[in-house]
Amino acid sequence: MTDSADDDPLKSLEIDRNQYDRKRMADALEGLVAIDNETGDPIVLDSFQELDSRRQISALLLAKRAAHALGHVEESEVGMKSSEIAERTNVAGSTVRRYASDKLSFISNDNGIDGYYIPETGIRQAVDFITEVKDQ
Repeated sequence: MTDSADDDPLKSLEIDRNQYDRKRMADALEGLVAIDNETGDPIVLDSFQELDSRRQISALLLAKRAAHALGHVEESEVGMKSSEIAERTNVAGSTVRRYASDKLSFISNDNGIDGYYIPETGIRQAVDFITEVKDQ
């Protein structure tokens, strides 16, 4: 066997996890939510309305996480209050609170982060949840 790293078949398995996660996040949000390049605010696109309420909530919060990854918002700004989410989704605030608190395990609530948010550890689960419908 040679010592050359180029000849190592395992090299094909290596990826940059950060780039992989960013690509998955972008793919999940594509066509649903854009990000204002000045404020980092999520901008809902036409296909967003085709999502069910739980996925709309998830997509908005994932877009806030993406805005943070792009450097548009601070970590303390990745959340949204239930009233903000309700306004953008046309889902009642009480429904937003119920889904975000009970039904979507990857969403957390913290008043220091403006309310409901997806922690870094929940990004993959949120991406999977949103893409589940997009892939059908």
